[in-house]
Amino acid sequence: MFDSHTGDLVLGPLEGHTKWVSSVVFSPDGAHIVSGSGDGTVQVWGVKDGSPICGPLEGHQGSVPSVAFSPDGAFIVSGSEDSTIRVWKAPRHAVESRPSEANSPSSGDREPHSAIARGLTISRDGWARNGDSQLLFWVPRNMVNIFPSVGTIYTIGQEGILKTDYSLPLYLGEEWHRCYLG
Repeated sequence: MFDSHTGDLVLGPLEGHTKWVSSVVFSPDGAHIVSGSGDGTVQVWGVKDGSPICGPLEGHQGSVPSVAFSPDGAFIVSGSEDSTIRVWKAPRHAVESRPSEANSPSSGDREPHSAIARGLTISRDGWARNGDSQLLFWVPRNMVNIFPSVGTIYTIGQEGILKTDYSLPLYLGEEWHRCYLG
């Protein structure tokens, strides 16, 4: 980051992406930066010292040439060359301190279910596993590339809009019969 009056480097370089950075934007309060990269990830940085606030946010299958904060700073939107748009809940410390309906627990501020808190991967055949390699659920093959990752609220792709709430109960093991489509 450079001083616009003197041209002097005042922060950085910020390191964390593994490929080129294609998009950078400030949060509405100016305290944070979000960046999108050719490595398919999104990162959030603190402006004061350049420290990573969160990330990498993963889920895109292509480079991320477009990122933005919502006007209230509560959400981050990323657009990817994989033809998807993802809406992420901004980390709590990257959100302005003023009260907002977008920051209420009902809008995705809850913690993910303990079975996926350590991560979630979806294989090409559609099986979702947690960080302990436990089978969790199956995703149709045409949805594998756009299925929302943990931390993503919405994914918008050619197949439509997907919304997930990983804080809700997961019916695993003997509980699978309680799962239904409504």
